[in-house]
Amino acid sequence: MSLPVGAKACGGPEGYVAVSAANADAARALAARHAAARRAENAAAPEVRSNCRMVMDPGAQCVAGRCVSGQNAAM
Repeated sequence: MSLPVGAKACGGPEGYVAVSAANADAARALAARHAAARRAENAAAPEVRSNCRMVMDPGAQCVAGRCVSGQNAAM
């Protein structure tokens, strides 16, 4: 599975990370703390700019026992 990570100044995640379903709960909690920290950083520095591009979820899958994002699955 893939989880959104970070927070852009104009909203939305900075990217996505592939995570094993076995570690999903811990990964979600960590991703939520990281996103909250990034939003706080963005709020504290109003001059922070973002490209405001929407980052698409590339998806994720298990390949040879490793979690990889959809864009790297063919590698």
